[in-house]
Amino acid sequence: MNKKVTKKLLIGALICCNLLSNMAFATDQTARDVYSYPVINVTDNEGITPYTMYFVSSNITIYRALKTAEIYVNTEASRKIDHIYQDITIYKNHNWVSSERYHKYNTQELLTTISVSAQTGDYIEVYVDHYTEHQGTVETRHKSQVITF
Repeated sequence: MNKKVTKKLLIGALICCNLLSNMAFATDQTARDVYSYPVINVTDNEGITPYTMYFVSSNITIYRALKTAEIYVNTEASRKIDHIYQDITIYKNHNWVSSERYHKYNTQELLTTISVSAQTGDYIEVYVDHYTEHQGTVETRHKSQVITF
């Protein structure tokens, strides 16, 4: 009877030691990952929200107007930062229309509006690289949007 109790106590102690060492390692690993490896490329994968230092959101919206496609591109930071910029490339019917960089300094948000002439049946493609830059950290996200006018 005494051997059974001793054996159970020993097994319980081993389990506790194993759990405690795993918990300590997990805490140490998380702290090391957060502080040693800054996030540069921001992507959301299968609904998982990525960790970022300053980058909050980015959107591309295309509206149909009378004879134009109205393109709205928005990039937002968590607070006022040094520099927000967007590299926007537009194609119409698979032909290049424009590639421009739009930027704003000491702000929290950048909204860019572009009009492209379009008629029924035109295929408009918009590709954007969104950037936030603050105190040497640059975070970026690539997005695209297409519409048949």
